[in-house]
Amino acid sequence: MYMIVHRYFLDVAKRTGISLDDLYSEGFVGLIKAYGTYDPTKFQGAPKFSTYAVPSIIGRIKEYLKRDGSLVRGPNYIIRMLPKVVKMDEEGKSVKEISEALQRSEQKVRDTLEYVSKQIPFTLEQQITDRNGDQTTLLDSLGVQDDFTGIYVNELLDKLSDRDRMIVDLVMKGFSQSEIGKKMGVFQSQIARRVAKIKKVWKSIREGTETSKNTGTVNKNQAAVAELRPKKVERRDSVKAQKATPEEMKIHNIQTIVDLADWFTDVKLPDVPSIGINRHGISFNASAVEMMGLAKGMKLEIGFSLDHLSLVFRVGDKGAKLKQLSGQKSLTIVNKRLINWLVARSVIQKRYSLEVDQLTGVWISKVELGTKEEKPKGNVS
Repeated sequence: MYMIVHRYFLDVAKRTGISLDDLYSEGFVGLIKAYGTYDPTKFQGAPKFSTYAVPSIIGRIKEYLKRDGSLVRGPNYIIRMLPKVVKMDEEGKSVKEISEALQRSEQKVRDTLEYVSKQIPFTLEQQITDRNGDQTTLLDSLGVQDDFTGIYVNELLDKLSDRDRMIVDLVMKGFSQSEIGKKMGVFQSQIARRVAKIKKVWKSIREGTETSKNTGTVNKNQAAVAELRPKKVERRDSVKAQKATPEEMKIHNIQTIVDLADWFTDVKLPDVPSIGINRHGISFNASAVEMMGLAKGMKLEIGFSLDHLSLVFRVGDKGAKLKQLSGQKSLTIVNKRLINWLVARSVIQKRYSLEVDQLTGVWISKVELGTKEEKPKGNVS
């Protein structure tokens, strides 16, 4: 979505003074709308979601530009000349020939052609020049992009509360923030804050740095608990015992309370390595990528241990290829067969923490099992 705005609307934004954030917001609405109507079973896997979503995103942004009248209107002489100049240009006539036919200066013809060239692409079949200087169509250039969009949209919708989903739905239907506020019985400013938070969640997913919703509250609670903790008291008659090393404990199969405890991990914190599983594939957040030393193009072998209720990851040539969306730190595996394999093992699609198995050195994620109808519990993302 960001790529579409930058590639096809950046020049419009610069010339008209429109905020890129406004274009992102409108494109985001078009993206969610496409997600709500996309049904891959109807198309037998073609087109991909990214290709399907592009017209919705572009259409939404174009509607916004037309609705707000933000496009800069050219000088009157350009508007009057525009139809004839475009027609003659398409016929292959030169600037000089057009100038003579219309009895207008060559500079005015050039100004008109430049004005046309800076307008929004109106159809997906329009000829454009790619970065290599080759002629192609807008549709062809978009079709070769990696299909990551569905992963991020799916993860976003999983994060939203019913109330926020309702707000997104009403925005998609064309209601203004004040109208949404009236429908939900709150002030427009409250709706604006909710929309801003939804945008932040979306951005964090794209960048692979999920943020905790209750960070401030957690910090205050931790400070309060710290005050109530008993102070450490040194006992004179205490006996100092020699600590066993981890290696000695493994040899004698000794398990401590640390080993037996079921530890809570807030996988929404940005510094906690985690993976996200949904119907498109598996995503690794920025912390997981750093911990595992992963890079775009590497292959990961994925195993499942029913005894340990864990997914196991290791780098290997027989694994699934990691892909990366331009400018993002997170990595993804988009593989329908992989998801079918996980579904067959009843792995619930949600976000899980990632850790290193100290004995083998592989990475593992404790997972939950259930049916498709069963809603995930715990740290759902």
